[in-house]
Amino acid sequence: MSTLFLINTVGTDEDVLNLVESNDHYKNLFHRIVHLEDLDSLVSRLYEDRLLSLPNKWNYETSMSLVIYNPDKITSMIPIRTMNSIFKKFFPTLNISSLDSNDLESIESTLDLIYNDSNIYHDRLQLVDHWMCHSSTSCDTNMYSMLNQLTEAINENNTSTSYQIPRVIRNISFETIINDSKNEDFYFNLLNTWNFSALSLSTSELVQCGYHLMSHLSENAGSSIPANKLYLFLLTVELSYHQTNKFHNFRHAIDVMQATWQICLKLIPDDSKTILLLCLAAIGHDIGHPGTNNSLLQNNSQLKDLFNGQSILENFHFNIFNSILDSQWPQIFKLKNNTNNKLIHDAIIATDMGLHETYVKSLDNIESDLDLVQLISLIIKAADISNVTRPLNISAKWAYLISLEFNDCASLQEHYKDSNGSTCSTHENKNSKNTIKLSEQALKLESERENILDNGFHIDKLLELYPMIPNGQIFFINTFASEFFTKLSIKFPALKFLIDNINSNKEFWISKRDELKDRSS
Repeated sequence: MSTLFLINTVGTDEDVLNLVESNDHYKNLFHRIVHLEDLDSLVSRLYEDRLLSLPNKWNYETSMSLVIYNPDKITSMIPIRTMNSIFKKFFPTLNISSLDSNDLESIESTLDLIYNDSNIYHDRLQLVDHWMCHSSTSCDTNMYSMLNQLTEAINENNTSTSYQIPRVIRNISFETIINDSKNEDFYFNLLNTWNFSALSLSTSELVQCGYHLMSHLSENAGSSIPANKLYLFLLTVELSYHQTNKFHNFRHAIDVMQATWQICLKLIPDDSKTILLLCLAAIGHDIGHPGTNNSLLQNNSQLKDLFNGQSILENFHFNIFNSILDSQWPQIFKLKNNTNNKLIHDAIIATDMGLHETYVKSLDNIESDLDLVQLISLIIKAADISNVTRPLNISAKWAYLISLEFNDCASLQEHYKDSNGSTCSTHENKNSKNTIKLSEQALKLESERENILDNGFHIDKLLELYPMIPNGQIFFINTFASEFFTKLSIKFPALKFLIDNINSNKEFWISKRDELKDRSS
């Protein structure tokens, strides 16, 4: 859903509205028009909208929103270019751009660009294709792409000067925006159990889980930051994930963070610095994930060439996350020494499933000691694929979501085949049979998805709708999880409960597979 924000445009708003409403192409571009007093109100509104209940139609990812204001009349006097830079840095996955209210020619030109790109927004496959494959769009639109996000991050990482948080961000009270009356004890009761279910939490509650755990861990490690800065960091991370992804989103990030912490408590309970760094790596390990895989990115020469075709997504995630850490939590880098200098990098790279066999083999020699890199890699890897180790009612919901995302990947692959076998199409294949609509129908599907994730939804009903889930879970357990967690539990007996849960879940999936097979025969 798209928004036209008019910021203190008294005297010029009629010209803008006339331009939008007088053109048949333009008048349907925006789902709402919002008048605000100043840019402070705008920025607060963006954060508030992002924290709305899921499915969130105001996530600013599936359409283009515009902010129109006169930079000379706004109290904060923020130039248009500076405001667009703020959007890119603090709201990176959002499609939002600011324009000068006096420059009607530029506004009209941008509206043309948005209209011409509207087919991308209305089709999930074309939108994801754009995320992955396009280096830039017009500088007037600020439309998201992975390469643009990465370029911004690399440029920041190469800048020696420290970054100052802009006043329009710095003056926000994030605790007020989150507006959560639940206390620290409530969240630690959630976090301190393997029954943790990120899928039952709102975006605000997910942020709070991250806040309370990171606050606790950073204090133990001697690297704490003020509460408002920690909230900003976590919200920037959330805004760097795609809410519209089925599986690889901020929910998954918080889930892996919690699993990492729980495993660390059993294996390295006294190493407070490593625990903090590992939990940070966990929360950032899939940042900016497009909901696809490295295989689909192999033919994207720009991203592939940057990382020599190795762990493309994981290197992308690290560079984005490292940029956020560097600018918003620089104290973290003081924890590093020659031993753990690359800890966050190595941990994120370890989540590449293409390296799975390497980590399985590292567990072959039970008697040998693991070095720090091997240990932290095994911890975060276990956390990353821990969905199959959760209690069945939680594990089944994650299985449902990953199945949906795999289906999208398969549809995208077919979409590329329809485009004469080439990946990274130019969006000209509008008649492809493989389309996933992003409109009211998409919102309806997202609502159905949230209903399935509701605690009251029964697993048998889920399997009636998606009977292939048991086969998918059995395949994943047999191919990846069983051997890895078996060897891990032998090496670390404190983790035996993980393989016990896997075996219990596998028995259930086998019984359901056989039951479904009997029904169909």
